[in-house]
Amino acid sequence: MDLDALTGALDTGAARRSLMDQAEHAATDAVRGSPHLFLPDGTDVHNPGVELRWNGRKGIGFPVVDRDDPSVYLDLVRRSVAAAA
Repeated sequence: MDLDALTGALDTGAARRSLMDQAEHAATDAVRGSPHLFLPDGTDVHNPGVELRWNGRKGIGFPVVDRDDPSVYLDLVRRSVAAAA
């Protein structure tokens, strides 16, 4: 990844049109919450690496995280890059 190019594109808004076009076409009822990642190969992952339960009724009470494994993100980035190549 060219970090300088990415930083420049984000700082100047050079990628904004492309992102907005993608967002417009990706709008779907399939989003289950945040974060919900959609990969270039067509797969999606909701709350990657997180296992949780609700204390009280879902949406009324609050979530309790039982497990959080941030190691899943490296694999997701690798899969995304491989699918986009």
